Amino acid sequence: MRTAIRNPYYYWSGTLSDDVCDLIIKEGSKLQAEKASINEDNTKDEKMRKGLISFFPENNWIEKLVIDIFEGGVF
Repeated sequence: MRTAIRNPYYYWSGTLSDDVCDLIIKEGSKLQAEKASINEDNTKDEKMRKGLISFFPENNWIEKLVIDIFEGGVF
């Protein structure tokens, strides 16, 4: 839980259209998923965290879209 406190997340209801959400999901499904880790040293422990994660590369259109929304005060 401490990590969530140090790395807050944001939630916007209705900010993105269904079409944009569908496109983000489609692009995300193309990414290579890996087992989720629990520490900075990438410890894998399925008793504590079981799941797959993937990340979009830096500077792609999705990152820019989120930055534009955040900086534009849409949230």
